[in-house]
Amino acid sequence: MTERVGHDWRARLEAARLERAALVAAVEAAVAVGVLEFGAHGRPGQYAVLSRDPSEPGAWRFTTYDEAGFSGHATRSTQAAAVREMVEWGYAMPAAGTLDTLAAGDAWARGMKAAEAVRRENAARRL
Repeated sequence: MTERVGHDWRARLEAARLERAALVAAVEAAVAVGVLEFGAHGRPGQYAVLSRDPSEPGAWRFTTYDEAGFSGHATRSTQAAAVREMVEWGYAMPAAGTLDTLAAGDAWARGMKAAEAVRRENAARRL
């Protein structure tokens, strides 16, 4: 019985690894044809956009967002590393056009206004 349980665990782990590799390959293929926005599996309304990092030369980042604006980002040294991390976070469903669509909404404007107020408050505290 113990051998079977151990084997089942290893088989499930290998299946998960292969599934993740397939998702990474699919995202890389989408990126190659210009798709840079991806939705999160099982989390409707949650998205990420892949881009070069504006603050770290040569680096890549994915930035998460929803209808209320940007919510976070992760920076990696290569595009491939950023794609792998983005997939691990669950962002792998092509969602072209979502950033422009959501950014045009009222909820986005309110979210960005709130984020700017926090940014200003934090900047004032650093002085």
